[in-house]
Amino acid sequence: MKAKRITAVVAAAVITVSAFSASAFAFDYNSHKYDKTGVPHSGGPSTPLVDNSTFSTPIVADPDVDRIVDAKKVRESVENDTPIRIPYDGVTITKGGVAEIAKSDKPVVFTVDGAVITIDPASVREVKSEELKFRIVAVPEEGATYIYPSGGGAYVFDVEIKVPKLKIPDTMDKANARLYHITDTAVEDQGAVTFADDGSCTVVLNSRSYFKITGSSAEDVSAAAPAYADDTEV
Repeated sequence: MKAKRITAVVAAAVITVSAFSASAFAFDYNSHKYDKTGVPHSGGPSTPLVDNSTFSTPIVADPDVDRIVDAKKVRESVENDTPIRIPYDGVTITKGGVAEIAKSDKPVVFTVDGAVITIDPASVREVKSEELKFRIVAVPEEGATYIYPSGGGAYVFDVEIKVPKLKIPDTMDKANARLYHITDTAVEDQGAVTFADDGSCTVVLNSRSYFKITGSSAEDVSAAAPAYADDTEV
């Protein structure tokens, strides 16, 4: 009987200590401000006090998004009526892929950065490999949208881009919006831009450098161009 009482006392003590430790741990953890990775913003320990891997989602390369688009991928896209996704760091369309686009009986569609890119087979001017890599940036303070293609020179086909509403600032003068091609030496007016009912607009590019959609005049665009002349890295 005495042994049973001792056992009960020891068990109660263990429970009490465990409860106190848990509450003390919670107080210590909550007394620090952590970001979503578990690292304190300032002060406190240099490593998380708990394994918080479940609190954040690691960035993992998408295994379903290839950086090479060959003839087979183009053919499957056309047959299945599904767009080809372009990852953030772009894709290379092989010579065979471009040849497949040229002989397709309908446009080939890509998606990138919320935009939709369409290549008309009839616009293919040369069959060779081509890179597609874009960054589309809305600049509210300028009432403008910039399109930065990677690389230089002309494309071997026309690149039709449907720019989504979320990439077009509300400050843009849409009634007077035009597309400007900005090179190292000139600002070329590519014509008026019209907007669809969903707030998007569609432009066609056949060369690189960078482009600006804005309601500003060509003179104003020319004046602002030097500020962005080197901002073509994507």
